Parts: sequence; C-alpha cells; structure tokens
Amino acid sequence: MRARDQLMVQNAQLQEARQEVEQAMAARNEFLAVMNHEMRTPMHAIIALASLLLESGLTPDQRAMVETMNKSSGLLQTLIDDVLDFSKLEVGKLTLDPTPFELTSLFREAESILRPMATSKQIGFEWKLNDVPEKILGDSKRILQILLNVIGNAIKFTTSGYVHVTVHMGEPVDVQPAGLEQAATPTKRRPLKLKYRYLHVKVEDTGVGISAENVGLLFNKFVQADSSTTRKFGGTGLGLAICKKFVEVSIHCVG
Repeated sequence: MRARDQLMVQNAQLQEARQEVEQAMAARNEFLAVMNHEMRTPMHAIIALASLLLESGLTPDQRAMVETMNKSSGLLQTLIDDVLDFSKLEVGKLTLDPTPFELTSLFREAESILRPMATSKQIGFEWKLNDVPEKILGDSKRILQILLNVIGNAIKFTTSGYVHVTVHMGEPVDVQPAGLEQAATPTKRRPLKLKYRYLHVKVEDTGVGISAENVGLLFNKFVQADSSTTRKFGGTGLGLAICKKFVEVSIHCVG
C-alpha cells in the first residue's frame, strides 16, 4: 500500500507540474501576442517614414543612416513575428487558413519584394515558373512567408553570382493537406473536386554554402550552421525552423 500511495502522490505532483507548465506557456503566448500587437503599429510607422525619407533628397551620409534604420526596423519586425509564430507552433495553436488564391500573383508579389534585395547586392536573380496553375487552394500567407524566408536567405548569403528560383507542380497525390476540410470554396452549391499536388520550389545560389555535416542543423531553432555567418550576416536562426514547422503542419516537406 505504501508503494501505491507514493505512486499516487507522484502522479498528483506530475499532474500539478504539468498544469503549471501549461499555464506558464499560455501566459507567455498571451504576452507575446499582446506585445506583437502593441509593437507592430509603431514599427510600421518607422518603416513607412524611413521609406518616404529614402525618396527625398538626402545626402549620401543621410541616405546610409536611413537605409540602416529601415533595414534594422524590418529585421526587428521579422523577429517579433517569428517569435510569436514559433511560440504558437510549439503548442499547436497555429492553424492554416486555406482559401482560393492566384498562385502567379503570389509569386509576383514575392519576386517584387525579393528582387530589390538582389539588385542592391548586384547579383543575378532569375525566377522561372513551369506550368503552374493560375489558382490554387492553400494558405497564401504562409506560402509567401516560406518563400520570402528561404529565398531571402539565399540572397542574404550570396555576395556574388546569382540566385535562381524554379517552381513547378508535382503529380496529383492521394494525401489531403491539413486544414482543407473547413476550407472556403468559391461556391457552396457545387462542391469542388480538388486535386492535391505538391508545390516544388527549387532555390539555387552561388552563396557561401554549407558543409555536409552541418546540413542537419539548418532547420533547428536558434541555430546557425556556422557561427561566423551570424557575425557577418546576422539572423536569429528562427526563420528556417518556422518554415519547417509550417510545411509539417501542411503535410509537406522542406529540404
């Protein structure tokens, strides 16, 4: 009986500890959500004002300072979003929002954001779409976030040469991506017969590269394969970890 009583006490303690951890994680996520909301408005104002200043008549020194301010503000905004997204992903609170959207328009948006980064570094940037459909059903926000993160990394770590992006659709598969059960459809009168296909995005670059033994570290949180790259290029090591979580939620793969 004594052993049984000890086991019951231990189980009760474990249950209590688990509840405390869950409450702490819930409080953390609520705090991050509030801080994200409160910081987003002034951060957007800083980014917008910096962009307007860059269009005005600035001296070279003033332009350099404003460009630094604009870049730093953007990095801080990305970090804030990444921390919030990752905290949600860790506790399974982040869900997909699949809706019909124009895939080619999404790619044009991503390219318009990324091309100035490549142009400023004077590296080649080629974007090729191979027989992609005009419209698909998916979470356009998350797909765009993954594209910007992965391709943005390729540009960031490439100092000369090029970055090439090739996109194509795979063959139809039997696996249904997560979240489509409740997805909005263009019409409720006529149910859609959907074909599920993988979207393949291949990124090639002439950047600094990575050793074979460090490839496995790419998608770990708060880790960069080479500490020297952190000092030279910056970054927190969260972006690719979040991309991996996104595609795992969607029953996709990244690598």
